[in-house]
Amino acid sequence: MKKTIALLLFLITCVTFSQKSAPVMGDAAILIDLLRKDYSTINPDTRLEEINTDREKVIAIFKSYLKDTKKETLQVNTSINDELIKSDTGYTNAQKAFNSFSKNNITINNDYKIDTVKDDLKTIQDDLQNSRINYFNKKYAFDFNYLEKIKTLYGSDNPYLVEVITLFKDKYEKLNKNQIDYLAQYNYQSSVQKSLPFIGGDLAFETIIDGLSRFLAKRIKEELTLHAIDKIRTYLENPTPENYSQELTVILPKTTNYLKRFNANQLLNFTNELKQYIEQDLNTILENTKNLRDLPKIQYYIKDKPDLEFAFDGLEVLSQLSKIKNPVDYFELLENSRALVNWRNNPENKDKYNIAQSLRLASMLAYSLTVVDNGEQKFASIDFISNYGNETNFYFLYFGFLHQQNLKYFTVDFRKKDNSISKLDIKNIMSVLTVDAIKSGIKDFYFIKDNMISVVKYAEKIHTTAQSIKKKNKNNETIAYIEIHDFIKDILGFTEEVVATADLLLKNDYGVIALPNNLDYDFKQKLIPYFSISSSANDLVLDLHEKKYANAVIKAIEIPLWLKNTEQEVKVNLYKTKILLEGQMDLVTISKSFDPEINNDAIKELKNPLKIISLKLSDNINLNDLKKSLDILCEKEKVSDFKEALKNVKNEIKKNRTNVLIHFGINTEKIKTEIIQYLKDKGQSETVQKYFASKLDTYTESLFTTKIFHEEDNTLTIERELNDLFIAFIPDYINNNDVLKDTQALKIIHFINDISLASNAEDVEKAIDAFALPVGSSSLKESATSYYSINSFPGIIGGFEFSEDQDTAYNIGFTAPIGFYIQPWCSGIKGGTFGLFIPVIDIAAPVRLRLDDEKDTETLPDFNFNDIFSPGLYGVYGFRNSPFTINLGFQYGPKLRDIPNGTNDFISVDSYRLNLGITIDIPLLTLSGKYKD
Repeated sequence: MKKTIALLLFLITCVTFSQKSAPVMGDAAILIDLLRKDYSTINPDTRLEEINTDREKVIAIFKSYLKDTKKETLQVNTSINDELIKSDTGYTNAQKAFNSFSKNNITINNDYKIDTVKDDLKTIQDDLQNSRINYFNKKYAFDFNYLEKIKTLYGSDNPYLVEVITLFKDKYEKLNKNQIDYLAQYNYQSSVQKSLPFIGGDLAFETIIDGLSRFLAKRIKEELTLHAIDKIRTYLENPTPENYSQELTVILPKTTNYLKRFNANQLLNFTNELKQYIEQDLNTILENTKNLRDLPKIQYYIKDKPDLEFAFDGLEVLSQLSKIKNPVDYFELLENSRALVNWRNNPENKDKYNIAQSLRLASMLAYSLTVVDNGEQKFASIDFISNYGNETNFYFLYFGFLHQQNLKYFTVDFRKKDNSISKLDIKNIMSVLTVDAIKSGIKDFYFIKDNMISVVKYAEKIHTTAQSIKKKNKNNETIAYIEIHDFIKDILGFTEEVVATADLLLKNDYGVIALPNNLDYDFKQKLIPYFSISSSANDLVLDLHEKKYANAVIKAIEIPLWLKNTEQEVKVNLYKTKILLEGQMDLVTISKSFDPEINNDAIKELKNPLKIISLKLSDNINLNDLKKSLDILCEKEKVSDFKEALKNVKNEIKKNRTNVLIHFGINTEKIKTEIIQYLKDKGQSETVQKYFASKLDTYTESLFTTKIFHEEDNTLTIERELNDLFIAFIPDYINNNDVLKDTQALKIIHFINDISLASNAEDVEKAIDAFALPVGSSSLKESATSYYSINSFPGIIGGFEFSEDQDTAYNIGFTAPIGFYIQPWCSGIKGGTFGLFIPVIDIAAPVRLRLDDEKDTETLPDFNFNDIFSPGLYGVYGFRNSPFTINLGFQYGPKLRDIPNGTNDFISVDSYRLNLGITIDIPLLTLSGKYKD
């Protein structure tokens, strides 16, 4: 009864998984176990039943991989079927007779003696045994015929499965005739159950998201200078192709918006408000980063590059992984993502279509590497591959079933360069690696085994991490985020290895599944951006958990920067040209005019932007002819007239390419001159210098015509040639420009990071100093026609000192006067400022005490206003864009000169001084000011 229930459950499992997610590898392993099984060691009383049960498993697995249309044609010969039914009826009746005889109470008397009972029992037993043997013989004939029918249906389409079915038929024929089973392996212990552990089970993935909103400090100092915010606001409101203000605005939208609209009235609430906005942005940083793809310069770059467009979907990896129960489900999510579904349904765009199909192939392979254990689908392990990886018949079954899965469910195909269809036909492997060639040892399957081992290594790592997380979660133990991070990292590594295996099946390296030569596509390479960004997203969240906020924001900003450099093999200053061409909006507008698919609506939208560009060219004499051709172009409304006028624009741009680039801030000649000079300084010959110059000109021209005129793109080839040149002659010139180098952006990021982590007033002070110095609020004076303020000029001062009690002497020391600053005139021609300063008090001694961190907690001694009273008059000259000033003038006092260590006393001197000093201009309160703008 137990075996009947087990078989029923097995058949239900076969039906359940006889779909696209069928565990190909697991089914192959089950069949290998059954092919090797030694029935000679089984109890003779149950041997026939066990053989019959196992044979039904074999039939069920082979049948499940048939296409549905072929399953419907499976019919056994009528005579064989009738004989089976007849034998089954006879066997059933014999069992009933035996059971009835066994249960009845028999009375022994003169009419019914013990010998008669023995004879009747023997007759019933013999009849039962004969009926049993007859039934299993007929069942064997039925199953044998059924296997033959299945074999015929696979036919020449799947020689691998035909080969293994033949082996099973031979095995069962010998078992039926009680002959030696040469396929049996004595005491064979390998089984799917023993060859694993498995991976599976639900994980508490909610911990991935938990805690992201509780990593900011609670309090920062309210006394912040407005200048730091003004600098940030100026940066954010003035985006350029070279800086990353737009990226910062996208990644930290609430924070940057708050800083942009910040004013002095908000100073009191600045602390709590800023930290609140930072917290909100960091909580949604992955979602925000996905919006980078909407930036015009990123849109322009990823245009016609579906691999880079799809890479942004890698940012969704964390939310996707939180939904899965085991790694194979990730492929289902990936394959059914909105982008890939749309791409699969749009074969006209062959690049997108082929990427979607390559991931469909990877999905098929991922499912094929699974087995089913207790009704749960899981990945196999290294032990599994060790047990089955050297078995030829295992690969026959694996590739045979894989072929059937592709025919039934996946139907993977690709678009060639001419947009014709090329179907993935796994049967090709059976034509190249024929059954005879494999069996004779001429060829083997080892090319795929190594890849399988790489895949299942990741599967084992995932299993180990998963078990650890599940155990801790069950025991209510703390789960370190690094464990979640490593789990996601392993899943991504596993997925990448599966893609590599899929890519292997498409290569001609082994002469296996060679797609047509005109389908030249490296799917693994195309998906590198996706996996790299997914990995960056994973690392980014780890940084957040470890309170490395600056690292997290920089990683987010570097994502589009990394994408820009994925195809730049030579990372030199020259390639700033490419970045600027892609980000210069006027050039982008001109480029749109040359779009081959331009229509009337697009022309209407371009008229005003083109007119604006023409107006911008008005003052450039070198581009006067280009301006005229643009004016004519703006008058055209029909596509035909527009394209005709566009020819003149194109000619003018080509004639004046260098001047056009210089006008838009791209001086390629300067870049070329720098490179040639570098070659000269390194002692390279004139021949080498001329060749470099020629190749650089070719690259610039190719880049320009590709980006502006939409002509054939040859830049990648030239980039590779330049790469070889740089490596051969000046390898040290190559820059690693795949990291964020915008120093102002870095300062803002670290300022936000430091504010977030600040836990006391000193931390806030350090954050402000690091960002704000050396430029201060003194810059207000530079743009003023008149300016009056309460000011301080702390610094170093020296000169002559006059006192009634002592002789005239030289003095040098620290000063910190506070008084009134008067500037009733404009700044000088070069931007410097001049004004008069009337000090009232000088608190140099207390400030000097506080500058020493070791004395920061000391109590000041008692002194009065007279001790710090210090009137005087100074002329003050301030340098442009700098807080430093030169002060010249005279001053009384102050009496308070020094506060000695460890005492509650101070030194007081009554004197006058004539001084010259270098100080820092710190306006404390603006009393009045009129400005130029």
